Amino acid sequence: MIGHYSAIHKPFRLRFSMRALLFLTVIVSLLVFVVLQIIPRERVFTKRVAVLGPITSGQKAVALDPPSDNEVLNALRKVLPPGRIFPSKRGMRIVKQKIADYDDPVRVYPMIGPAQQHHAHYKCTLYPRSAYGTDERPYVIYLDHNHLHMVGDQEGLQASSEATTKSDGDRP
Repeated sequence: MIGHYSAIHKPFRLRFSMRALLFLTVIVSLLVFVVLQIIPRERVFTKRVAVLGPITSGQKAVALDPPSDNEVLNALRKVLPPGRIFPSKRGMRIVKQKIADYDDPVRVYPMIGPAQQHHAHYKCTLYPRSAYGTDERPYVIYLDHNHLHMVGDQEGLQASSEATTKSDGDRP
């Protein structure tokens, strides 16, 4: 009899005891935990902002130090595509130009108080050298450095905020 199954060939069923299922669940969860601990993930770090003293009257605020070579190279590493070979630091010339340096108006920052934010923008050009001594195409990266200046005259800030409130009330 072709195509006829006899009573001897019953479908195979797996039978597990509750103890075996519990053991399997524990093993799988431990493996998932270990794998998640091994895989590197991007960590979020809060960057500290420099809070400098107040700007004295008549004095122009000057930016802090320009970006370091390592800071420029790290910024380049972040923006290069994954398959691109990173040029070596040896034989690389880095030119840093300050393109903007200005202060924002005074505002109140939480946990700091009234302060002015100082911005400094830099254009960093990297000129790599290839292994054959020829110049490669330069890389250009723009970096921003920001820091805060405390405001010394807090009564003047309150008076200016009151004047702004009064002038806002005059508007239709």
